[in-house]
Amino acid sequence: MNPTERAASLLLEARRTGTRLERLPEDASPADAAAAYAIQDRITAALQSELGRTGGWKVGSKGRTDQPLCAPMPSGLFQASPGSLDGGAFKTRIIEAEVAFHMAADLPPIGRAYEMEDVVDAIDYIVPAIEVVESRYANFRALDRMSVVADSMSNGGFIHGEPVHDWQSLDLENPTASLVVDGVVTLETKAGNPAGDLMRLVVWLANHAAERTGGLRAGDFVTTGSFIGMQPVGPKADVEIWLSGVGSARVRFV
Repeated sequence: MNPTERAASLLLEARRTGTRLERLPEDASPADAAAAYAIQDRITAALQSELGRTGGWKVGSKGRTDQPLCAPMPSGLFQASPGSLDGGAFKTRIIEAEVAFHMAADLPPIGRAYEMEDVVDAIDYIVPAIEVVESRYANFRALDRMSVVADSMSNGGFIHGEPVHDWQSLDLENPTASLVVDGVVTLETKAGNPAGDLMRLVVWLANHAAERTGGLRAGDFVTTGSFIGMQPVGPKADVEIWLSGVGSARVRFV
């Protein structure tokens, strides 16, 4: 078993059994993004029979000029708001409030790089979304970035709100973002998304996916990072996020 296969096998076992890894073995840890993506691809292929084909992607960046990183999201993780999840099945149980873009057209390889106009034309609407972060590691915050990327960037759940078609007129860099837990506003912020321009991420992903998987597809959601950071909640929490101008999404852990 080569290092990519070994890492994928360990992460798949942790995902399926609910156990948690301290870390990947040193000889199976990805040294760079390419190695982490190879592990992701093996995990995605192995999960198709359980969680369905890829229905979208998560993409994010730690800063306005930082290299984005991404991971495919299986369609079996998706729900329309209001969603419901088994709280006992989640150990990390972290909430992120995000804007996700819905693709109306395929973006296959075209012999050149996609530009902003190409990608905007392929988007029909945006949605407010809750991403549920669920790591296969005992403490993912203590690990190197590439090990976390290899774990499909800790994808655990994706709950989306109602479509917003007139999205190009909205302020998507600094909306007011609120987190409501069990009916109480626990966080309200205008700190914005650390990536800044969300479309920079989507354009980058369109070119990355065209080379890696044959491209984004009509029906895919692309979610673009949190406006509230990473907020842990309890196993029976009723969670709602609000993004001004964009709307809300809700999930209950039961």
